[in-house]
Amino acid sequence: MAGPPRATPLTPGSWRIAVIGCAVLLLAACSAAPLSSTPSPEDPAPAVGECHVLDRPEHFAVLSDTSPTVECGAEHTTETYMIGDLASVTRFSGRYPALEERLDISEQACSGSVVRAYVGANDRQALYGLSSMAFLPTPEQWATGERWVRCDLVMVGSETEAFWPVGVESAFRDAAASGNADPLLRCYTGDADVRCSEPHTSRDINMWIPQTSEPSELEIVQQCVPAATEWGTLTGRTVEGVSGVLHTESNGGLTLRCVVTEDADVAQ
Repeated sequence: MAGPPRATPLTPGSWRIAVIGCAVLLLAACSAAPLSSTPSPEDPAPAVGECHVLDRPEHFAVLSDTSPTVECGAEHTTETYMIGDLASVTRFSGRYPALEERLDISEQACSGSVVRAYVGANDRQALYGLSSMAFLPTPEQWATGERWVRCDLVMVGSETEAFWPVGVESAFRDAAASGNADPLLRCYTGDADVRCSEPHTSRDINMWIPQTSEPSELEIVQQCVPAATEWGTLTGRTVEGVSGVLHTESNGGLTLRCVVTEDADVAQ
């Protein structure tokens, strides 16, 4: 999970992706007109598994969302994977939060471990391009005492560029456990991160090991072989090669990301 936004369910069958034509910076203190729909306090609370189409900048310039739900098999951009509680946010003071507090709320009320369980990811699957975004009750609902946090998954086009929501036509729930998981998974072309549904040369096996110095090729293999063996067991696929991608963190630290190659990867 990466980038300013945070945000998952694929079902077997079609998994089509279309980038929605808008760039949104989640934490920007942008001003936008309120959305046209104004809910009443009686509007139902959100539920896990509901999907929405949020494809305009103003959708992300407010903390609440009153858009109607859509079928997750139809094109959508967000899917609710858990309902959190504002009481779990340590900075919450009882007042209605400000837009710039969305990231803190998402980090504390929307669990990353729940994301992995929701999409059905096993220990050796590294997720790519999924963000978790928090939505709160409207001011009207707030006035009636509602304090839930709607935690939605959003697929983004890139983890390193401006936030672009991606339209999908399959549910995220248990997607990583399906036969069409690659759009959710992290692969590499050389040392560049890409979605596994795109051409790639190696596959991340979700074993990231901090390093104190640059390891030799032998040391990389020694550190990564146990995870690669587990990956082969979990997937039933043959490991053609074991290696690693060295990644420099924002704090200057060095991380070894273990990867495998297989016939299907080389063919791409």
